[in-house]
Amino acid sequence: MANMNPSSVQRAFVQEMWKNLSLFQSSFIKLLADPKSKQLSRESCCKGLAACRGLAAVITSSNEVGGESLSQVESLNEELLKAFGQTTNYGQSAMMESETQAMERRNDDGNNEANGQQTQVGGAAGMSEATLGAYREMASAAISLGKIDVLYSLLILSTNHPLWLVSDMRDRYSARALLGKTEGASVEEIRVSLRPHLGQLIPKLLRACNDPSKQTRENMNNLWLALTGGGAESRAIINQHLLPTIDVLIQDAGSKLWRARAGACGALADIIVGRSWQDLGGGGIEIDDEGSAMKPTASIRLLRLWKITMRSLDDVRTAVRERGDTLGRGIRALTIRLCDPSVSNLLEESDVYLSNAQRKQRE
Repeated sequence: MANMNPSSVQRAFVQEMWKNLSLFQSSFIKLLADPKSKQLSRESCCKGLAACRGLAAVITSSNEVGGESLSQVESLNEELLKAFGQTTNYGQSAMMESETQAMERRNDDGNNEANGQQTQVGGAAGMSEATLGAYREMASAAISLGKIDVLYSLLILSTNHPLWLVSDMRDRYSARALLGKTEGASVEEIRVSLRPHLGQLIPKLLRACNDPSKQTRENMNNLWLALTGGGAESRAIINQHLLPTIDVLIQDAGSKLWRARAGACGALADIIVGRSWQDLGGGGIEIDDEGSAMKPTASIRLLRLWKITMRSLDDVRTAVRERGDTLGRGIRALTIRLCDPSVSNLLEESDVYLSNAQRKQRE
């Protein structure tokens, strides 16, 4: 209401909500992190978090705003990032159990044991790391861009429950109604505003779309389709940012975090299908991929792909080994096709199959 009609900011109800906005946000985060929450509950929390951001934006843009209001908005953003585990201080993270939550859990355990029941607790206070995986990736993408507003836009795009498509709900819970006019936010406008940042977003989104957690994969696939449109349009966007995406995913495939390794291998297996020598960067034949000053060429990327494939096949985690096996089949097919002169355009790549000595002799 306040987002669509800024004059209603002075109403007592809106002012009371503003005073307790931090409590509303904390409640949404707690419900979002509950492993028993279903799709509608999670997406409602995403809408609620966006509405909190929209209300804060409207109030801070009013003429009567002061330093206290601005500091409260920064505090809300900081709390949200802490909840998603994206700050240097992991206190107040929704993936960590506070002393109060631990005491409540122990009391519940004692009461249930007295009644002969067993509690079902997964992770910290019933909150598993995988539960917030998709939202952690969204927060990571927003931080990498240096724009917290991107997080709220991604939360809006990640919702696709049929309820939001009903005519009454579509207008009431649209991006513009929740984020307000200050964000210029319709779904299409959000897509357009995020297009300049796709180069940095694509590797993270593709990696998260191949996350070992089914819930994270589903949420991020919904976000990917909403952001790129899916099908040929998604392929065209990947083609536009292909080389930086491959380089980032190759680096992520060597991460210390096993989820990042698994997601990166799965993403690479998807995007290398059907690529040509020029798609991978072109250039001559290299037999050494070491050296930071060396500009990556197709042969260097191919060597690095084979290296991470061998490492992933020998990984300690089963999920990484499975995705490494898929990547291995893809890179094998790609290498065989690239080594077949009858498939390549010899007029453009006539020196690709020459050795370094032969190439120097020709020069």
